[in-house]
Amino acid sequence: MAGSLSDADWVTLNVGGRRFGTLVGTLRSHHESLLARMFAEDGQLPLGRDADGCFVLDRDATAFSFLLNYLRTGKVVRPDNRAELEALRIEAEYFALPDLAAGLQAEFSRSEVVRLHASVDRLKLGGASLVGIDMSGLSLFGCVFDHCDLTGASVADAVLNSCSFNKARLTSAVFDRDVMPCLTGSNLDGASFMSCNLGSVNLRGVSARGCCFDHALVGRTEAEGAMLDNSTFRSIQFGSNHHNFRNAQLNNVDFSNARLGADRLFADFSGAVARSANFSGVIRGPRTMGVKFKMKGADLTGADFSNTDLTLFDFTDAVGAPATQQ
Repeated sequence: MAGSLSDADWVTLNVGGRRFGTLVGTLRSHHESLLARMFAEDGQLPLGRDADGCFVLDRDATAFSFLLNYLRTGKVVRPDNRAELEALRIEAEYFALPDLAAGLQAEFSRSEVVRLHASVDRLKLGGASLVGIDMSGLSLFGCVFDHCDLTGASVADAVLNSCSFNKARLTSAVFDRDVMPCLTGSNLDGASFMSCNLGSVNLRGVSARGCCFDHALVGRTEAEGAMLDNSTFRSIQFGSNHHNFRNAQLNNVDFSNARLGADRLFADFSGAVARSANFSGVIRGPRTMGVKFKMKGADLTGADFSNTDLTLFDFTDAVGAPATQQ
């Protein structure tokens, strides 16, 4: 009986004549799924066995290999073959895995996102194509957009708290110019915001390691305590407003050739850890005057300030500041 097994037990499944080995805990990982119910502790759903004692499932073996990897990793991997993609979608629906089924859909409309979000506790669209989709004004709290292609999508004035954009592509995506999108608690690791008009953005405490903000336009930034290690801000345009990077993790971040807006711009990196960061070639705006980068108490060990106007920076009590400003 499957009900007598613990999560740590190893089992072998015979799926359509092909054998798969896995932990019972993996099969139970999505509590509402058919597999979780098949291997539930109460053992309500009887399972047959073959002559070797393997649990038998008369289903598509090729699709099941993708499905099992989804249970192991939580990531949607789409088969390249259209027939296999459709077979996997059918199996995802059969085994009651709506997030997997949703992630396999080729493209989504605004109404489909709204419908799916209303039907599950936390919408997961991992790997889905959302190119050019209009999600402006929607409440997307807690949605998972990992590995999604959101090129040219609009999320203006959308509620984005606790969303996950891990390795998502948001190239040229549209954010509202006047409303600061709140991404507090979100996972943006590896996401691309290249050439985005971010308007004002709230990244306070956000994990955004390895992100690309190259050539983006940012009116205001709230990134206190954000984890931005290994991200790139090459040729970013900082608008004429306040940009807060206090106490942020900025190791190996690339701000090379960043462009400063007009004279009201002020960026505060006080207390930030920016070891080996690149601030080379920072460009003045036409009306930029006085100190624009406050580096008080920051750790700048190994940072590069070559070809940069150092009069733009206040290095008071900073570690590793350029020698002429110690």
